[in-house]
Amino acid sequence: MEIFENDYAKLRKGWFFRTVLLLCLLIFVYFALVSATPLFPVLRLNEHLKNASLLLEKESEYFMLFEQMPPMDNHGEANVLNIVGTLNPREPIRSAMRMGVSYTPDGFVTEQIYTTQGLKNFVEGKATETWSYGRYWHGHVVLLRPLLSVMALADIRKLYFFVLMMLFSAAIFLLVRRTDWIVALAFTASMLLGGFPVLAFSLNYVAPFIISLVSMCVIFHWNIRDEERLVQLFLLSGSLTAFFDLLTAPLITFTFPLLALMFVDLEIGSFRWDWRYVKRLILFGVVWSAGYLLTWGAKWILADAILGEWFVLRDAVNRVLQRSGSGTTFFNRMYPIALNIYAIMPFSVISSGEGKGPVIYAIIQRVAETEGSLPGKLVLMIKEIAPILPSSILLGLVVTTLVLTVYLIAIVSLAIDSKKRRPIGALGYFSLAFLFLIPYFWYIATAGHSVIHYITYRNQIPSLWLFLILPHIMKKKEVRDTLDRTLNDDFI
Repeated sequence: MEIFENDYAKLRKGWFFRTVLLLCLLIFVYFALVSATPLFPVLRLNEHLKNASLLLEKESEYFMLFEQMPPMDNHGEANVLNIVGTLNPREPIRSAMRMGVSYTPDGFVTEQIYTTQGLKNFVEGKATETWSYGRYWHGHVVLLRPLLSVMALADIRKLYFFVLMMLFSAAIFLLVRRTDWIVALAFTASMLLGGFPVLAFSLNYVAPFIISLVSMCVIFHWNIRDEERLVQLFLLSGSLTAFFDLLTAPLITFTFPLLALMFVDLEIGSFRWDWRYVKRLILFGVVWSAGYLLTWGAKWILADAILGEWFVLRDAVNRVLQRSGSGTTFFNRMYPIALNIYAIMPFSVISSGEGKGPVIYAIIQRVAETEGSLPGKLVLMIKEIAPILPSSILLGLVVTTLVLTVYLIAIVSLAIDSKKRRPIGALGYFSLAFLFLIPYFWYIATAGHSVIHYITYRNQIPSLWLFLILPHIMKKKEVRDTLDRTLNDDFI
């Protein structure tokens, strides 16, 4: 094992100014990139957009690559492609700030914008009006417009799949090199349960995973021990997420790098469950959030300043209230948590088809609104759902429940046993619990959006990784503490 310094290099004077300067530079670069994108030569763009429309129409609105996995949202895919084609080279800056979606003037706008029919109308020349989708940066257009000018959508999916698998392989290799094979195996299992192999089939889902994997590989390869560089890394990660992502799984670009740091520190013996770690955790969280929120807010201000309509900011505020579930009761905010946990569980029921997903969700919602105690509601829900589930699904749920029960008993036993000898301590368990619960805080805060579980459930993948590896962390910490005391005793 290589030897590293046990502590991080402290923040140097002027770090805050340099961090703000970096964020300003990033926003300028984003503005320049999206403004230059409409000027890219069209080449075969129209032809590839027509073929893409046919492909999405064939796959349907909710494309399911595998039976037991939540569907891909092709309506989101259609919106992305519509924006790429609508960008106007005659007014590149205004077009980039507006990020228009083309639609036909007859009928409801939302029925055309949020369906594959909107893209079909556009490629057939029927769409004559433009709706502003300017509350997002839509950084994906920077890559997609040049790619679609020379490649078909099917080939772009293959390219993204290749990139994802290369980064995934690199992350596993570096995990084994920096930690051990158990950590790498748990990472692989969590990614598979999160539907990682199918991400390349959605242009909406892929960006946060590329950002997360690159951040992890940077941490593993260079073993960064300088706090200022880590601050800049988390700022960059949060900012890029706001630039590329459409609220699919933004949290993974924060939690994956955090876990990568923790595992490396634990392996080399520099991990300490103390207030320094908690302060560092808070610092990185604040920096990532600042990069994410300020980058997003900068788009609203720039768009309205250039377009002069003040529509983007109003639309963004209304959507924030809607996505946060404004006016939703606390109990109903628990509903998205249940949906998202259900989606990532093995043997979960597919979310389309008669007697499958929608019926189950309707039952859960009805039971949630029924008066009575929580145990009574759970019993009622089981009685309602059990008759409509296939026997294979019921068996899978029973097996999964038993495995989880045994696993939790093992974790509790390790925790109780370690108290007698080398405890992780209350602060350590608090830190682990906080890391694990990050996506569930997000689901509570964004209840209006998180009910779209087939999009948002992947925020839990880092938490699943941490959950799978928890006994190993506890045992490794115990062994490391024993080794430290032995070395200290020998020295004395």
